[in-house]
This record gives sequence, structure tokens and C-alpha cells, in this order.
Amino acid sequence: SRETWVQRTKSPYLGDDYWYAFAGNPGKAPNGSTPGFSSMPGTMPFTDVADTPWETAITWVYERGVMVDGCGATRFCPRGDLTRGALAQALADGLRLPATSRDFFADDNASRFEDGINRLAAAGLTRGCGDGDYCPGRSVSRGKLADALATALRLPAAGHDYFTDDEGNPHEDAINRIAAAGISAAGCGGGQFCPAELVRRGRAAVFLRSAFRR
Repeated sequence: SRETWVQRTKSPYLGDDYWYAFAGNPGKAPNGSTPGFSSMPGTMPFTDVADTPWETAITWVYERGVMVDGCGATRFCPRGDLTRGALAQALADGLRLPATSRDFFADDNASRFEDGINRLAAAGLTRGCGDGDYCPGRSVSRGKLADALATALRLPAAGHDYFTDDEGNPHEDAINRIAAAGISAAGCGGGQFCPAELVRRGRAAVFLRSAFRR
């Protein structure tokens, strides 16, 4: 997309007539990746986002190239579970991590998120799920998401305990770190974070918007 121009022509017959031209691939997402569908640059293709509680956040992460992959050509599935693969791709794209030729995991060869997973691993920001696997299709809990965000953003330690329901939880430190950074200071309400609750894709967009607009 090296060049863009727009010409406006006033016509007594057609009214305002706009002509435009561009150089590049219109099927590319704003971050430069090709999610597998054709869309106008800068225009979100998803038809199931409008009037959801997460519409603003989903639009924000899509337009900035943080989370551009839906669950289909025109669907984002905001109420579907966030998977480890989708999270890895979002973090790699949001951080603008460089490409890598190394294949880190044995179980992601069929995943469309393999590129993001390998970029995240090459940056030292994930160790997979064990035994040389990444488990890209596994759903992500709020506690796991907190851990991934705290690690990816290299957030400092927090000097405050924000929530009442994460005592003894393995992700308590990460939960407090993202809360201190303003990413999820409110938790799930009532002074709780709900670390075991699975993250919906729409809610993930809210977390990612807070994380990358800091």
C-alpha cells in the first residue's frame, strides 16, 4: 500500500462521484497478514459484532492489527471461547514481533495461528503447554490470559493485592500485575477476578485494547 489517491468529481447527473486507486493487496489485514478472506483495507468484515457489548473493543483491535482473525470470512464469534492459538497470534501481531523460520512446537502444523505461535516463542514469551506441544485449540481462562499479558508486556511487579478470589492461584501475581497496569483493574466485578472462567473472544478484545493502548 505505497500509494493511495482519491479524486472527487462533481457531476450534475450523478452528484458527487468519488474515484480511488491503491497499490497493494486488498485482502491483507491492517497488520500485513492475510487472514484468508478479502476485505476492504480498514473495513472490518465481521457481521456478528454490531450491537454486542464488545463492538467498540473488537473494532479497535481489528483496525490496529492486534486481532484480525475471526472464526470465518465474515464472523468474529464474539461469544466463542478464546483459544491459545488465537491469543498467540494477537500478541505476536500486537507486539509486531518479527518473523521466524524456527518451528517450536509439534502440534501446531495444522493451525492457522502457527506463525503467531512461533513468533511468540522466538521472542521468549511462551513455553507452550508442555511435552513440546502448544495446544493451540485449548480454551484460555482469565487467569491464563492475565499470565500471557503480564509476560508479553513484561509488566512490573504489583505492590497491591487487587482481588479476593485469587489467593493461592498460580496466576495471582500476573493478575495483580495487569490490574496495576490498568488492564483489568475491575476484574469480573465485586472485588473478584474469576481466574478459572473461560474468556470469550469479545471479552479478549477488551483486554487486548486495554493492553495495547497503554
